[in-house]
Amino acid sequence: MAIDTSMGRIRNDFKVFRNRRKAILKEKGPRTQGTDAEMLALIPEKSVVDAAVALYFQTFENSYRILHEPTFWRDYATFWEKRDDSPPSFATVLVLILATTKCLSVDQETIFIGDSSSERESASNLIDACDAWLARQSRKHLTLVFFQLQCLSLIAKRVNCVKMKQDWVHSGDMVRLGMASGMHRNPSFLAGGRITEYEKEMRQRIWATMMELELQASIDCGLPSSLCGLHFDTQPPSNVPDDAFSPESEQAPVSGPTDAFTSTSYLNYSMNSLPLRVHLMYLLNDPTTKLHYTDILHYDTQLITLLSSLPRWNNPHSTLPSALLDLQLRQFLLILHHPYAKLASTNPRFSYSFTACVNAANSILSLYDTLTTSGIFVLNHIRNDIFRTSMTLAQIVYHNSNFPPTNATANTPSPNPSTTTVPPAQQTNIAGPQNPLKYPIPPGPTLQIPSLPLQNLTSTTLCTSSIELLENALSIFENKLMRLGTGYMEYWLISAAIGIMPSASSTHSQNINVDGGLSEVQRRGRKAIDRITRLCFKVLALQKDHNTEFASSLRSTMATASPPETRPSISFAGVSAMGRGGGMTEGRVGGGLEEGGGVRVGGKIGEGGVGVGEIGISMPSMNGLPGVQGMALGLEAAGDGTWQGLQDMQVDMSGWSFPDFWAWDIGGEF
Repeated sequence: MAIDTSMGRIRNDFKVFRNRRKAILKEKGPRTQGTDAEMLALIPEKSVVDAAVALYFQTFENSYRILHEPTFWRDYATFWEKRDDSPPSFATVLVLILATTKCLSVDQETIFIGDSSSERESASNLIDACDAWLARQSRKHLTLVFFQLQCLSLIAKRVNCVKMKQDWVHSGDMVRLGMASGMHRNPSFLAGGRITEYEKEMRQRIWATMMELELQASIDCGLPSSLCGLHFDTQPPSNVPDDAFSPESEQAPVSGPTDAFTSTSYLNYSMNSLPLRVHLMYLLNDPTTKLHYTDILHYDTQLITLLSSLPRWNNPHSTLPSALLDLQLRQFLLILHHPYAKLASTNPRFSYSFTACVNAANSILSLYDTLTTSGIFVLNHIRNDIFRTSMTLAQIVYHNSNFPPTNATANTPSPNPSTTTVPPAQQTNIAGPQNPLKYPIPPGPTLQIPSLPLQNLTSTTLCTSSIELLENALSIFENKLMRLGTGYMEYWLISAAIGIMPSASSTHSQNINVDGGLSEVQRRGRKAIDRITRLCFKVLALQKDHNTEFASSLRSTMATASPPETRPSISFAGVSAMGRGGGMTEGRVGGGLEEGGGVRVGGKIGEGGVGVGEIGISMPSMNGLPGVQGMALGLEAAGDGTWQGLQDMQVDMSGWSFPDFWAWDIGGEF
């Protein structure tokens, strides 16, 4: 079968560029020493900072509370009056605000420097400078400003998807530093009552923000939270606006009613569900936990009750905090119901789990649609809900679909390469260029495209709805990728997952040549590759400098690539498996069903329910990209997965035959 090598060449262009960029940076050494003078020099003219600060308060300070707005504006005015005499810590706050808002502007036109957007590159440089400055500061006496800077740094990295390998480590360190400073204890019990009312309220706000950031990092990475088993008696932040108290206040602010929206309403109300979320985190990350289906339904009821009781604020600034309250609860519905939803076709008792997952996914994607339409991109940047939802839906649909009957010779390569998805033996040469790591590649089963379960109207409807949601999810994720210039691997995985979804016209005669001699399997594979190829065309067209070596190389590759309408057939190969705890895991709920309807909850949550397990790819045309057959095997695999390391997108890469492919998307900034 003819081989399309354009994807391998595109991958090589990206990889060569990133390796060269890292080598240049290593040769030059640190770009900044983190001195006070350097921080001041990074601040641009006032009009630029004004816009960034306004966007920051409009976006973040209605959910995560870090700064006291009246105090900030007072210090801000002083800074511009006496810039050289201002505290360097305040200059660092401004630099982090600039970094945080770099990729959030509605009107900005995305320009790329290589594979990353220019705004993300600029934000990364600012973050590096701030980290260098923070590293020079003493930790002997930790103040509120120190924790404010730590929170701002963490948010700046998340919203720009920078240094995400270290996210769980950084957020955990921040919480432990807070504990060492007594942030987790009621401020009234500390320092013999010498803490002002202003400091008490700010400590409560910052501690609540730190807990929320750390808990979400643990969910995304599938690693234990520092909050599990932690006793803390710090009260929830008061539901009051910032102008209700000041550093000179002698009386504690009186918290307002829940239905009265303020900039602190999110944190105030979020504390109501924190104990349940921490408890679920503990259960889902404990390999020894065994949950029966009755337990799943019990927690489902608790989550639904909390969701239905969420306040409905009629305030233009409440869109983001309302969405955040919903998402942080609804993500657990996907994770809890995922393993049982996969079994709905074999046990009608679990049909509710299938419905619950589709409903949760629909609500999540609808929220992101609303936010994107309103020009609010921050949650799409800072959270992994879209990827988690996509992988969960794809696996559930795949397991509830019908497959053609198999026979003993299903894995035997056909002598006619045009009617098989198994590549000829010579294409799996261990020493060949298509296998750069020289791993032996075992033969894999032939890829089979499932068909809708037409005998079950409910399952058919749910599968059809899920496939429509997957297409929507891909569009939303593309918005994130094109604004940041990262997430190419996830985009490919979603595209490949869509490629193996059943359609109403799917039949079990999948090797019948259609569409110019291509079989259904080949046509779907070509379409999945075309999606990411078109994405590379967009990246090329938006290069800041079209004469760079990277742009020239990529332009040459794309110019010689086969156009979609004439591209040669793609040779799919067998893969070992993307394990259930590894590939698209059961919401990172590993294990299987226990007697009596229980389920072993192990395997951790990773990427909110998504990891990648063992994949042995024999796909010459993809040169290391996990194709639709790899996705198919991952969907039907039944092995448990384990978390082996910290990864940029919180995806378990243990067992990959081509682990260096992540350099194509990450850049290796660990």
